[in-house]
Amino acid sequence: MNNNSSLPFFGFPPSTILDSSLAPSLPMEEDEIPSNLKKFSVDMTETKAAVKKWLELDKSIKLLQKEVLQKKKEKQTLNEYIITFMKNNDIPFFNLNQEGQLTLRQNQVKTPLNQKTIQETIQSKLSKEDANLLYNAWFVNRPLKEKCILKYESFS
Repeated sequence: MNNNSSLPFFGFPPSTILDSSLAPSLPMEEDEIPSNLKKFSVDMTETKAAVKKWLELDKSIKLLQKEVLQKKKEKQTLNEYIITFMKNNDIPFFNLNQEGQLTLRQNQVKTPLNQKTIQETIQSKLSKEDANLLYNAWFVNRPLKEKCILKYESFS
């Protein structure tokens, strides 16, 4: 984090937090504060606590995600080994005592439905001009949705 003590908690100079053009003269009474300035009257202590908790959760989630990824990789390696062993030895299942069975099955899965697959499919079924119009309508001219997120970036 930035340890510059001349900046307030948010890391912005005070002039950018509360632009003087929003309220050239601030009223003294609480009920006289314009509604567009009330959002700045949030308790700073609560906000700092919320940010601290958010950072703790973010760090904890990242550590758990790394652990899950590591376990998934290990499981995939074991998965490949067990499948190869079962196929090579014509073993359709393993009995796991009271826990159940580990069964080797084969499934038919469809190719993923992504932009490339869609483009190839519509080009094979329609004229090139119609295919391009349809593709552009789906992927190029698709409306965008705006979303606000928080992202932590370490300075260290």
